[in-house]
Amino acid sequence: MLAAVPDRAGPVRTLVGAVAAEAGGLVLVALAPGTPLTVAGLLVLSIGQGLAVPSLGLLALARVPAQARGAAAGAFFAWFDAGVGLGGPLVGLAARAADPAGALLAASAVVAAAAPVALPRRRCRFGWMRTVGRRKGHEA
Repeated sequence: MLAAVPDRAGPVRTLVGAVAAEAGGLVLVALAPGTPLTVAGLLVLSIGQGLAVPSLGLLALARVPAQARGAAAGAFFAWFDAGVGLGGPLVGLAARAADPAGALLAASAVVAAAAPVALPRRRCRFGWMRTVGRRKGHEA
């Protein structure tokens, strides 16, 4: 349903919005007093995560020559999966040591810290990235 958003809006804009959604969803889950708000927070978190992955992939491949994009995509997803695989247990340990809400708030801060990482990449030197899915008059 939202798969084309990074192509239309650009990966940087989409990533910043996705990070905000992920961080906001984590905060909502952490502070939710009941099931309906927890589910709403999980929905917002999931939408953010679903938009972040393709945006990060586009940014990771933006500076890679065409002949190396397959290897770069493999490396990106291997490290991405490693981060996801390690992140869950680390948040679980933090929740055990402190409390679940505190662990989710800490995870939200870590996610929010990712937004500035994308901002300096606003301009891309490679022509293929500047035109992928963009409509006339839109920046990548």
